[in-house]
Amino acid sequence: MQAGLRMTLETLKVAAFRLAPAVFAAGLAHLAFQIVKHWDVVTLDFRFFWLAGEFWTSGLSPYDEAYAAQADAQFGVTQGGIWYYAPNWLPLAAVMSIPDALTASRIWLMTNAGMLLGGCAFSVAAYRKMSIASPVFCAGSRIGRLLTALPDRTLYFLLAGAAALAQASANTLHLGQCSILVFFGASMLIYAAAASRLFLAAAALALVMLKPQIGILICAGLAFTPFGRRTVALAAVISILAAAPVFAFTPMPDFAADFAGGVAQYTDQPYNTPPAVTGLRHLAWTAGAADMGSAFYLLLALALVVTAGIHASTGRITFQTTDFIAAAIAIAAMASPLHVYDLTLLAPIALYAFALPAPAAAVSLASFAVILRAGNLPYPAGLLRDGITYYPGSLHASLAAIAIAAAVIWSAAEARRGALTPIAVAPPAQAGRAGRVISPA
Repeated sequence: MQAGLRMTLETLKVAAFRLAPAVFAAGLAHLAFQIVKHWDVVTLDFRFFWLAGEFWTSGLSPYDEAYAAQADAQFGVTQGGIWYYAPNWLPLAAVMSIPDALTASRIWLMTNAGMLLGGCAFSVAAYRKMSIASPVFCAGSRIGRLLTALPDRTLYFLLAGAAALAQASANTLHLGQCSILVFFGASMLIYAAAASRLFLAAAALALVMLKPQIGILICAGLAFTPFGRRTVALAAVISILAAAPVFAFTPMPDFAADFAGGVAQYTDQPYNTPPAVTGLRHLAWTAGAADMGSAFYLLLALALVVTAGIHASTGRITFQTTDFIAAAIAIAAMASPLHVYDLTLLAPIALYAFALPAPAAAVSLASFAVILRAGNLPYPAGLLRDGITYYPGSLHASLAAIAIAAAVIWSAAEARRGALTPIAVAPPAQAGRAGRVISPA
């Protein structure tokens, strides 16, 4: 039986080695197609980032009513011209606004493609370190053994190619959203935590905090390890320094009132209502339940992360900082009020999820396959409302995100009770035709 297993593993290794370049090439072609497709337009959400930078560099506040008027005058935005992002966006938005809007949008498209590919390099490098240290990986995982046996280059080609082909990535490029930026930050954070590189981790977390409904949850997970707490403290300093110039020309009471007003309007926008979002809020709407609002589900997600963290930190097994980050990301995708394009967030923990114990790994693999092209799956006709048609695949992606979170939490629980046998890790693949080691460090 062992000989048969080795034969199967070797066959899968050869198949993956041969398939990986084709997957990567297809992913690059898809990224190039999306960039060319949107080359001559200022992408939808990028307009708001660029305009906020214009306001800040002109000494004005994008939280003021004048922002909506300018969005209408310059881009024809008649609805939703609201800036409700946190003030730590100022440095990035200011840089974005240096060129004209079209040039800046083109740069943002190419930057997103680069961050997607770079983030996957961080993820592969992080996986090699996590598979040695994390107690959730076990010798019984055949998928984990395969991933460990693959050369880094092959693993990178498969992960980066799949991420580039994902519908969430295409939606992010189409909208000019910041989801790939958050993905890049999360990938870099996991790598930095696995490598114990504190300042890199803090910089990465500061990027993730640009999307607070994700960053807050990851901060909660990081609070359960000493390295994580130091990371949160340094990232807070970076975020405060980034936001500080806002208050040089906007009095704190005015900022607080305007920012609170913008956030209050967030949930009321058609593209932020339950039909258009993912996770538990979307599933509750699907089941006919009354909408509890985005704040309720964010607090629920926070409670779940804290509960999982307390449970994990009180057992005899020592979980790594990366384990807490992975659990926080999985719970964020399941419960926090997000959109389908935000599920690029799950890509940094894909290899982690695939290397879990056999049942959890199989569930994770199937769930990621669903998320990959969720919008192409048939949707129940009775649920086809405006929000659904604008963000297709929300139902399937939400169910898949729940399955991934369940797989991660179940594996941690199994590790906590000592039910997993640690995985035997082979030495990393050497450079050469079979696989050059891909490392961002």
